[in-house]
Amino acid sequence: MRPACGALCRRARWMPVAVALAAGAGCGHAPSERGGPGPAAPPSVERGRPGPRPQTARLVAVADAWMPFTGGAGGDLGAAVELAREALRASGHTVEYRVLPWSRCLELVRAGRADLAVCAVPAEAPDLVFPSEPVAFSRRRLFVLRGSKLDRQGWRCSGPGGMGGLRLVVPQGYDLGPAWNRYAREARQAGTLLEVGGENPIERQISALELGRADVALANADVVAWHLRQIRREGLLVPVGEVGREPLSIAVSPARKDARELAERLDEGLRRLRHDGTQERIRKRYGISAEAFPRTDAGEGR
Repeated sequence: MRPACGALCRRARWMPVAVALAAGAGCGHAPSERGGPGPAAPPSVERGRPGPRPQTARLVAVADAWMPFTGGAGGDLGAAVELAREALRASGHTVEYRVLPWSRCLELVRAGRADLAVCAVPAEAPDLVFPSEPVAFSRRRLFVLRGSKLDRQGWRCSGPGGMGGLRLVVPQGYDLGPAWNRYAREARQAGTLLEVGGENPIERQISALELGRADVALANADVVAWHLRQIRREGLLVPVGEVGREPLSIAVSPARKDARELAERLDEGLRRLRHDGTQERIRKRYGISAEAFPRTDAGEGR
């Protein structure tokens, strides 16, 4: 999806977060552009450098700030990033994590200037190489602002047909599932769709609701819960409808000659983490719903 909605939809300035995720390495984040110079960006993400990066055991993973799954500028790495690190540790790979707007992440991975897109789905980027095993699941919901007219009316929505021309705010470039993707195209033409980008789209979705620029937000339930806990505004948003549950993957750059092999290593590693208890420990530490992860017994896959 591409924005057509003014300032809220502009990409935020790139704020690199370099994290060495080698076995036994620490998890500190480098300073942002505002906080002073950090280490130089690796070749994989330097602006203006053409062509794929050299293929080594050191991998560059990219995502936007989508906690509790993928971390932002400072703080925790996110459950999916930690699982990616641990899944590839046994095959001798180290992972460096960087935060970018999601559309930029996909561009870099396609071009081979980054190796892994964390929490990707095939509908967003069918040209990437996807493992069979999901790293997590996205539980999508519709939300309205508590105390809004829709909340006071007790409004609920069971599908796109129930929107009735209400203004919907969604993250730019995210897959919404077949039915809601179709609705988004129609709403874009009707002028009732607001698409917000940047490195932390949930903040902009909430702002759009509070500023009266949108009536309903479509977002991940675990991301909403995490963000509201962090800003100490639990209960600010009210869930008003189920959208679906979609597998999230650690997608591999098709520019890598070993892309399929790397995807297989991810499959093996994620299954191992599921059965040795690592996935469950990480899930609990981040306070994520058990529904957001593959089952630890039968190894639920895609």
